Amino acid sequence: VDKKILNEQKVWGRAGNEHFFQSTRSQVDHLYRSEKFFLPQLVKEAVSFLDLGCACGDFSQIIKHYNPAIRYTGVDIIERFINIARENHPQSDFIVSDGLHLGLPDGAFDLVHSSGILHLNSRYQDIVREMYRVSSRNVLCDFRLTDGPQVVGEMDVNLVGQKGEVQMLPYYVLNVDEHLAFLKKLNP
Repeated sequence: VDKKILNEQKVWGRAGNEHFFQSTRSQVDHLYRSEKFFLPQLVKEAVSFLDLGCACGDFSQIIKHYNPAIRYTGVDIIERFINIARENHPQSDFIVSDGLHLGLPDGAFDLVHSSGILHLNSRYQDIVREMYRVSSRNVLCDFRLTDGPQVVGEMDVNLVGQKGEVQMLPYYVLNVDEHLAFLKKLNP
């Protein structure tokens, strides 16, 4: 795990955040509108699914709702979340990783998914490259886009109303044309 990324992303590991993820990303009706549009059909056609930023692994229940036979693997940088996922979802696989170094073979998954994390990560392009490398078929992820210049800001992630130390995450809003040019350069 890249120590810089771990330090940047440690805000997710705040005590109590696991409750947020377990209560907001475990049922089909918790899907974002865009996920409801894309995921059901792609998941039904896939044999294997990699979820980058899986938190406590409860998203596996949604994926298995659409395809009970799918091989689900979740990845998260917070080791405590992965331990919870392994305990609560023994029928799935979970890996602690920063998303940069997955340690998986090229093309290992039919569908590689990430939702809600790339715009909050300073190495989002490297993570996208790694997602693309381990996908044999589809990569489904989200970005924040503008037709104006790229905007780099900061955002405090306060999922459960904690008080005390404030930790800021980077926040990227990408120029759509520049980002599309980056995606088109991915090989093959």
